Amino acid sequence: MAPALKPGAGFSYAEAIETHRLRRAAHRASPGGLIALRQSSILAPGRIERVRLSQMSGGTDMLEFATLTYGVLASFVMASVSRNKREARLDPPVLTLFAWLLTAFSLSLALMLIVYVAYRALSPA
Repeated sequence: MAPALKPGAGFSYAEAIETHRLRRAAHRASPGGLIALRQSSILAPGRIERVRLSQMSGGTDMLEFATLTYGVLASFVMASVSRNKREARLDPPVLTLFAWLLTAFSLSLALMLIVYVAYRALSPA
């Protein structure tokens, strides 16, 4: 978030009011059209512009791809295991390996998220 603009610090009172209005509008944005405020430092220092979160690059595309890949792999493994169980066949070793890898990944991610939440909750603000 951009620093607060104060009148007399190189910004006019109108710019400070407009920034405050934009910040309030960003908090009231609908979930489908989330808006963030970005301070442009290269072209116009001190200028704050509204940007849709879908336009900002922050790794969200990679997160979406990783989530989709994980979901496809997990559903494939679960469907294969249930089909093999229904047909009373043994699972191939590669399928068992992927099942264990997905389980280990899920547990590791859950543990990391729990540690992160505990750290954020206990660290001073």
